[in-house]
Amino acid sequence: MLFTELIETDDFCLFTPFGRIDLGLDHLIHRGFWKFIRSLHAEMNADDVTIITDQDKGQMAALAQEMPNVGQFHCSWHRRQNIMKRCGGGGGKMPYSAMWMYNKLVGARSVALLEHYKMEHFPKMDNFNLTYLNS
Repeated sequence: MLFTELIETDDFCLFTPFGRIDLGLDHLIHRGFWKFIRSLHAEMNADDVTIITDQDKGQMAALAQEMPNVGQFHCSWHRRQNIMKRCGGGGGKMPYSAMWMYNKLVGARSVALLEHYKMEHFPKMDNFNLTYLNS
């Protein structure tokens, strides 16, 4: 199923494809979806386009193959779920856990504060959590 949305203002025009691709489908289906989108709107394969995904490995690989110029960003809800599944962390209440650090980084309101948090807290984090958070 494919949905589209067109958002227009005086400053920009944004075409957004939405595809519901159920979990468990193989890489070829994901790849076919992005190939189809690229065939309709080649201009989307640009370095100033960011596509948000749920961190599914097949989806990320297919997107990298079919839309290599776009930026990939992970949905924050899915990212939190994956951090909890992989690293635990007591819902972000345990200092220096991956979830605790993720919440601090997401809450940073400037690049300077983001960098400050990284410099201050990364050295105190468990290597597994830090590696996963940076993946």
